[in-house]
Amino acid sequence: MQVEKEPSEPASFSRHPKRSVALILWSVLILAVLVSGIFGFSLIEPDEGRTAEISREIYDSGYLFLPKYNGLPYLDKPFMYFAAGAISMSLLGVGEIAARLPALLSALALALVTAWFARHLFGRRAAFIAGIATATSPLFIAFSRIAIFDSMLSLFVVLSLVFFYRAIEARVESKAGIQSGGKISFSGWNLMAWIAIALGILTKGPIALALPLLVVVPFALWRKASRAVWNPWGPLAMLALILPWLISVSIQVPGFLHYALVVETWQRVTTEKMNRTGPIWYFLPYLLGGAFPWSIVVGAGWFHSRRAIRSVPSTKIKVVFLALWLALPLLLFSLSQSKRPQYILPLIPCLAIFVAGLWGHDEETAGETAQRSQRPILPGRTAAAVALVLIGAVLVVAGLALDPFALGAKPWVASLARQTALALGLSALAGGLLGWRAKSWGAALIALSLPAVAMPVVTRPMLKSISEHRSSKLLAASIQPHLKAGTRIVLLESFPHSLLFYLQDTVLFASTDGTSLRSGFVAEHFAEHLDQKGSPLRTSIWWVEEATSCDQDEIFVIRQSLGNEIALLESAGRQRLGQDDRFLFFGPCGRR
Repeated sequence: MQVEKEPSEPASFSRHPKRSVALILWSVLILAVLVSGIFGFSLIEPDEGRTAEISREIYDSGYLFLPKYNGLPYLDKPFMYFAAGAISMSLLGVGEIAARLPALLSALALALVTAWFARHLFGRRAAFIAGIATATSPLFIAFSRIAIFDSMLSLFVVLSLVFFYRAIEARVESKAGIQSGGKISFSGWNLMAWIAIALGILTKGPIALALPLLVVVPFALWRKASRAVWNPWGPLAMLALILPWLISVSIQVPGFLHYALVVETWQRVTTEKMNRTGPIWYFLPYLLGGAFPWSIVVGAGWFHSRRAIRSVPSTKIKVVFLALWLALPLLLFSLSQSKRPQYILPLIPCLAIFVAGLWGHDEETAGETAQRSQRPILPGRTAAAVALVLIGAVLVVAGLALDPFALGAKPWVASLARQTALALGLSALAGGLLGWRAKSWGAALIALSLPAVAMPVVTRPMLKSISEHRSSKLLAASIQPHLKAGTRIVLLESFPHSLLFYLQDTVLFASTDGTSLRSGFVAEHFAEHLDQKGSPLRTSIWWVEEATSCDQDEIFVIRQSLGNEIALLESAGRQRLGQDDRFLFFGPCGRR
């Protein structure tokens, strides 16, 4: 951590303009890689297909606040991301890029907020370190380019944490009679923090309230500044933003509030209802790998610098906040019955800021040892470089020696696995070796982030191949020529989620219980939706008579594994028109 002095503008920037230019160019390259990441591959099912289709249906209807999926209310998540996707589609047209753009913009904003807060804590150099470390964390990269909510949620969670910290800081200074020189009072920071919480709630629900308060309440108590959190105008502003939406949806869909708070929130956390359980240590490997190699820098750097950190009160305060930010949400998620890797995305900026604190000191204060060796003291740098070299060696050996086909890999993965492993391994080796030999913090930062910058580029062919087989884009293209005015599409039991998006239409869905629609609200109220006029849902036996009657022009889409149902369609005289890797589709009756 930076323990020598309070944050300031590092002299090294004025004396090393080439380093500043190199870091700016490297940041531009990272930006270009992240932006290019949303291009060139199909929507991956189920999450991307469902999210993109809900945005498309909002775009079609023009009503932002009640998400619908296949014409049915989708109340598993609030409206914010879907509405952003719909607005994106109104600007760019309906397509994969528009569906993914809100996630990308949220991720880029998250990296900027992290850099801004790191600069406030540790100085200008720390802004570069934290911003680049955040943007080159594998978990951050992965969720910056897929159409789901977590980048947007993480942005609002981190904003609320940052604003609360500034509010607590301002409150402590105000109580001590210190003029901080800031233009925003603690009540202003508090208001912005609660507004960020409201936007997070409108993105993914109550978790956006729980996570920030879990961190800032004990921190504010420790700092004797609880009023900085509970200033009444902040919660009132939050309620003013979320209550109109809650009331509107509750009026349109009775039972929504019970489902959102009890089923989707409480039961998700405390029961196995959502089938997303995992061991208590589930998130540890994801945190280690999702922030790699910066997680190694933090672990080894903390061990190296812990005594110096404890010796400086101002640094200790910052470290306590970062430690609470990291530990308490991790504990909450670990105890929860619902576990998914993306839940810990809001912790990645915390680790990046910790790296910035460890590396944020000026070279002039690095000590005589650094001057003698002409190498900077960068705690954790060597450990991270060694880890990269080891992983790179393993990947290179795997790429040269292992046969993906013999290991049972799918053909579309196996054909590209070897070259992807080799490319990733070589980039990791290069980054590790350059990082170990780096003679400045800027060179070390660029070197250690090199493999992550290369990752989206070298994995693109494999990602494209996987997406083609985990998407219904090709199936939709095969169905399109057979569609006429009035043709109805009927899905049997299984629901290929991106099919609706690529067909730009809703479908009839014959199902036993609607679970494959992946809407908990619909599954909870399946019988009620069946009885509603105009519902797209049908019973699991409805389609049998429909297939044999030949009264309407219909296309039936069915998973290839459903042999009995396929036999019934064929015996009814339905023509097999085409297929993809997972589904067959049948058209008009041959006897008509």
